[in-house]
Amino acid sequence: FSEKTLNVKTIFEGRIINVHVDNIELPDGSKSIREVVESGLMGVGNSMTKVEKQNRIMAMLQDMQLDTLQNRHIGEVSGGQFQRALFARSIISSPTLLVLDEPTSYLDEEFTGKLFATLKHLSPQTTVVAVLHDTSKVVDIANRKIEVENGVVVERF
Repeated sequence: FSEKTLNVKTIFEGRIINVHVDNIELPDGSKSIREVVESGLMGVGNSMTKVEKQNRIMAMLQDMQLDTLQNRHIGEVSGGQFQRALFARSIISSPTLLVLDEPTSYLDEEFTGKLFATLKHLSPQTTVVAVLHDTSKVVDIANRKIEVENGVVVERF
């Protein structure tokens, strides 16, 4: 997939999946962090009441420590805050498949740990496929690992 052809939310075999891509271009850079996170519910939020939807958005913003920044424009925040907003958007709908490309980019150690803890929590109901350069932190949560070097699979477990 290229960034231009990749949809952030895609229908895959009748199931909603979310794809998190580092540095994906947003359709409107003036959207607030809250609007970006809320956009992760498009297509699935219709089955929720307005209160349930607002509660889920607020819980996600708080979990990612973005609640105090929720009205800031996504283009005005740090790289780590941007990455956390995109991660929140990708998991807010509780997808069955989550594809992550370098999800720890721009994250400090604290949020890198939080990201992996969140992925571990999601793993019973979500299949997570992640592309990472540093795989040391996923050893405890991964049930499969495939290492690729120069386009060739060099290790599997």
